[in-house]
Amino acid sequence: MRNLLLASILFCVLTSCSKDTTLDEMQTELAANQYPQKWQLVSMSGNIANVPPQTGDDMAWQEAYMLNSDNTFIKTREQNGTRIEASGTFVIATQPDAKTIIMTYTSPSGIIGACSGDQKEYLGFKDEFLIGSWQACDGPGLKYKRVNFAAYAN
Repeated sequence: MRNLLLASILFCVLTSCSKDTTLDEMQTELAANQYPQKWQLVSMSGNIANVPPQTGDDMAWQEAYMLNSDNTFIKTREQNGTRIEASGTFVIATQPDAKTIIMTYTSPSGIIGACSGDQKEYLGFKDEFLIGSWQACDGPGLKYKRVNFAAYAN
């Protein structure tokens, strides 16, 4: 419960100063007929002031979430020629001002980007992006954008 509260506060702060996508628009985006979805890492930032975020091949790794209509997901990370996968289930939690995806992994993995020691990862919506919560505890700031599934299938 404490983790959900932390994630809720973080995403309220992240979304308070930007153009918000309405909850209705997000519901449409995540509607069952919109699956599967691929969300690709597009930007990675650190905690050092005046250092621009890394994008594309400049990022330390490449990763993506594949969300399925049965509320399962697969996360993949490619780093230094190695590909790692982790999977689990997700739920969408709606607060008055924010929508959060809570990823629950089936087993521990080094690619879980979270502040807590449990197997949960929190991602919030900001404009058309998913934003990871790992930066709240000195992890990298991770930003994901939905990409065309047909591009993923190739």
